[in-house]
Amino acid sequence: MKKRSPQTLITSPFVPFRNREMDKSSGGVIHILFFENRIITRYALMKAIPWDGVRKSLWVSVIAGISFALIGFFLLGSTYMAILFVFLAFQSCQALQG
Repeated sequence: MKKRSPQTLITSPFVPFRNREMDKSSGGVIHILFFENRIITRYALMKAIPWDGVRKSLWVSVIAGISFALIGFFLLGSTYMAILFVFLAFQSCQALQG
């Protein structure tokens, strides 16, 4: 089986919400790391706190999404990145309510 380099994994067409414009900036890397850390955080908190891990991981996702949206909009000047992370934070907030 042929090993794939990390660069190949980042630019593969199977990355969710892949956008060539984001690949050119640091937003693409931040956005991929957000998805990976969201899954890792959920499983780590579910293992540590089985009765409340999912809810706490959703709160971490809301806070991280808003933080990355602010960083993207004000520091990087990327409106697309800000909209994406606000939408992800909104989805996590909706999951908390439902």
